[in-house]
Amino acid sequence: MRRVSRKLWLLLPLAVMVFALPTWWMRTWLPRQGGLPTPTATVAPSPFEETYRRAVELAASEPLDALPLLSELIDSPYASAALIIRQGIQGGRLSGDRAYLLTATGQSLAAVGEWAAARQAFLAAVEANPDYAEAWAYLGEALQKNGQDGLQALQKAEELDPNSLSVRLFLALYWQRQNDFERAEQNLRVAALQHPSNPLVQIQLAENAVLKGDMAGALPFLQRALDLAPNDPAIWRAVAAYSVESALYIEEIGLPTLERLIRQEPQQADYLVLKARALALLRRDSEAEISFVQALQADESHVSAHLYYGIFLLAAQRLDEARQHLNSVLALQPSGPQASLAAHWLAQISQ
Repeated sequence: MRRVSRKLWLLLPLAVMVFALPTWWMRTWLPRQGGLPTPTATVAPSPFEETYRRAVELAASEPLDALPLLSELIDSPYASAALIIRQGIQGGRLSGDRAYLLTATGQSLAAVGEWAAARQAFLAAVEANPDYAEAWAYLGEALQKNGQDGLQALQKAEELDPNSLSVRLFLALYWQRQNDFERAEQNLRVAALQHPSNPLVQIQLAENAVLKGDMAGALPFLQRALDLAPNDPAIWRAVAAYSVESALYIEEIGLPTLERLIRQEPQQADYLVLKARALALLRRDSEAEISFVQALQADESHVSAHLYYGIFLLAAQRLDEARQHLNSVLALQPSGPQASLAAHWLAQISQ
């Protein structure tokens, strides 16, 4: 039972990471001219920043020793990231296995964008247990995120466990980055055969179809994902997010899926932000603004709501209002991709 439960625990953060990793997701954080924006707005350093950085560095090598530092960040701008890392460590410690603990910690570090620390955690994990396929798979991804080639680590993971879902998904992602969509599809097809009831694989097959230029071919995979998880809001949210991020099938899938989710949880700010973005893509601007306002009424500290509402207002030439919301992003989340994007658009306003 322990072996099964450990697999399930690792697949939960994998689901989060998979949706954060593919190219369609990352493209939505980038300005149209391409390239990850370098913040040009000056942000005053947080008094908690030093504690956060020490905690991240410590988590990569001695995760349990990082817990007290992470607990100090509960009422700080780093609270959200600290909570994710803390949960990863606490979940990983239950196994009593150092390699597993380091892998779970590395996943949590990756989930908050701390890829350098995540790489160190995964390296420590494979050193602790060289036969641990999951650790090798995540190491392969972390190496790529740090500008290195992760293929050798991914091939090692495949050799150790060819039936691993994470191994197949990360191999597919690797080949997508090489623009070798046929090899990516081969890995996803194998994953679909090995895990026929897993909707994550179907979503990735849809993504690969889009990358190949087969927009119509993505639709059956998205529908299959929804069919496989008729009562799983996480999968419905993932499918809706894919639709919004890729600007595909908004009317057919994205908006109806979000409306169903909102009927179940009308105060879920995350769903309301996605709905607002979907409506904006359909040029239903007045309805989009209502959804943005509703999202902030449900959660006034929701970073994505401020970010995308700010961009929406910027497009409408409502510059003072846009500036207010983009500055709120930096106040709520001083670092990370959303902060970088907010800083980029604030710089555009100042030009």
